[in-house]
Amino acid sequence: MKIELLGATGCAKCKELYERVIKVVEETQSTAVVTKVEDIMKIMDYGVMTTPAVVIDGTVVMQGGIPKETEIKAWLAESGKTDLKAFTEQLHNDLASKSDVKTASKCCYCNP
Repeated sequence: MKIELLGATGCAKCKELYERVIKVVEETQSTAVVTKVEDIMKIMDYGVMTTPAVVIDGTVVMQGGIPKETEIKAWLAESGKTDLKAFTEQLHNDLASKSDVKTASKCCYCNP
């Protein structure tokens, strides 16, 4: 998971956001990578007009405020579910591509 925190250099709210996100990431032992984005051109690339803002994996999830710790934890948990789902799907696809069609298991409902 990639978390980008958008905000201006010297902004007190942007600093508070960064500290809060780092605290929650450390407390939850998340593997999320947190970076600050202070370049106005990069911030505008996201269409963000009000900072501070939070971008998770390329999607703006909040702007113009500071999320509560519970919100940050929810984002981290949701991302973990998505990652696990993607991992499981990839594992299933890898196994399916390696299996021998003749010896593959059959569903008792679809393929009696």
